[in-house]
Amino acid sequence: IFLLLLLIMTSTPWMNGIDVAVAEPPNIEGQQQQDDDPYDDRPWVHELIAEHRDKIDKIKNALLNENDPLFDYPNQHDDLWLLRFYLSHNHKTKPAIAAARETLQFRKTYQLDELGDIRHEPPQTIQHGLVHEHFSKRCPNHAMVLTLPDPHRGVVFFAQLKRVDPTVELSAECWDTAIVYCSEWTFQWTDYVTRTTGRLTKSIRIVDMQGVTLSDLRDRKPRSREAKIFRTMENC
Repeated sequence: IFLLLLLIMTSTPWMNGIDVAVAEPPNIEGQQQQDDDPYDDRPWVHELIAEHRDKIDKIKNALLNENDPLFDYPNQHDDLWLLRFYLSHNHKTKPAIAAARETLQFRKTYQLDELGDIRHEPPQTIQHGLVHEHFSKRCPNHAMVLTLPDPHRGVVFFAQLKRVDPTVELSAECWDTAIVYCSEWTFQWTDYVTRTTGRLTKSIRIVDMQGVTLSDLRDRKPRSREAKIFRTMENC
């Protein structure tokens, strides 16, 4: 049953055309081929799910017992989806269950499951709408960039803080839309890479502080705006 669930294709649009939900380690089921990259120490998803099987089932059953129509197991929300909450909440099931609930509601509120596959549109390249307004006014000339340098690794976020304009006035909706889009774009890529490589993959942020002075950091409004939406997204 465990292997069968991992072979069921997810219904997420960025996984269209992919044969399995999570790629298998090269040595599974008696295969003897060696890992292609001896320096790649990302853990195998199959092994993590097997290790934490009981806890994943506890989170799954708690959500199923609530009969929440937003929770679609195993089609849209599978063992990998549940595993992330367990690992990111210090291997504690109660906070993981609460975070999963919040994420389901958050995705409904921002209609993230209706966005489709957005991986082909990095935030800084969008030429319309609130995401474009945020990046063109606050982060001009690629002051902030999200990219996937290696198709088999995670997303990298680059920011040159000196080039970011903290004085720009943007609406709360503009802030929220841009930050949520960046988060969703990152999630779709890391989820895709995790599933197609079979290795748990994350993102990294690199901030260039060269030339930044204390006076550049005095305006707290941008940080308070970001903090508000980040608090909302904390568990998602």
